Amino acid sequence: MPAPEARRLIADYAAWEVVSPDAALVLDASLLESSHSISFWDALIVEAARRAGADVLLTEDLQHGQSFGGITIQNPFHGLDEDVR
Repeated sequence: MPAPEARRLIADYAAWEVVSPDAALVLDASLLESSHSISFWDALIVEAARRAGADVLLTEDLQHGQSFGGITIQNPFHGLDEDVR
């Protein structure tokens, strides 16, 4: 990859919100796990996304269209034929 392109890519990633796990995040994830019957690890990802201010979370591990407190789940493979995946 050419250096200018690599720098642009790194700059794009640097603009993303970094969410560090802490006790409050773990507790919120635990509550979400219990209230929505999802795995703790999925709940931790949802809570981190919420904390980062995301509106959409791309994942194939949760139900497409499901919503958690303002975050909508989108499966990037939703609607694709199995052969295309």
